[in-house]
Amino acid sequence: MISEILNENNRRKSLLEGSFDPLTGAGAPGSRKEVTIAGIDPPRMFLPADMLSDPLVSELVEAGSVAVWIRHHPSETGVSPEQYSQHITDRFERIRCSHDFTYWAARYAFIKKKGGGDDVLFRLNPPQRRLVGLFEEDRQAGMPIRIIMLKARQWGGSALCYLLIYLNLTEYQRITLLLKIINKRASRFLYQLCILFSKSYGFPSSLSSVVLYPKAHPAV
Repeated sequence: MISEILNENNRRKSLLEGSFDPLTGAGAPGSRKEVTIAGIDPPRMFLPADMLSDPLVSELVEAGSVAVWIRHHPSETGVSPEQYSQHITDRFERIRCSHDFTYWAARYAFIKKKGGGDDVLFRLNPPQRRLVGLFEEDRQAGMPIRIIMLKARQWGGSALCYLLIYLNLTEYQRITLLLKIINKRASRFLYQLCILFSKSYGFPSSLSSVVLYPKAHPAV
């Protein structure tokens, strides 16, 4: 009986996951366009539609490969072809991270695994992808993101919002943030979460210092 329940649970979870692949962008939230760029990992991607307005991205898509793009845009600094190619792929990676939250999270955002163990990369679950889809509708329309969320506990809504705030601070450094926290433990938890995110992606200057005040009601 128990094995039957577990099998049915796994079947339903597989249906929820569907064809979602955060690295290619397949099944990810937001309006997307399929492109292929040889020399980028992975070469076949479903990129956010607004990302294609970036000049470098649109030129790479038109060229179809990094090598072809380089032949039409040779380096003027005398670096080796390998270094120049790496520079272009690094620029593309940074641009994609600033437009594609689900990709950035799966590549760079480490979180604490429930139950202990090594830190794991953040792969969005179905409800998290649904929430990001709502965020993306506003972002791609150039609208402020204003959402009041009534939710159950422990499906990752708070961690998702923290990550979105962190990415905005890192990529844009143009938002002002004040979080009122009800106790010092929660305040320090949020700060440590930001430290964890910064392990492989860099620490935003806007979070370079933390002020806890007053002692009875700290804030980050």
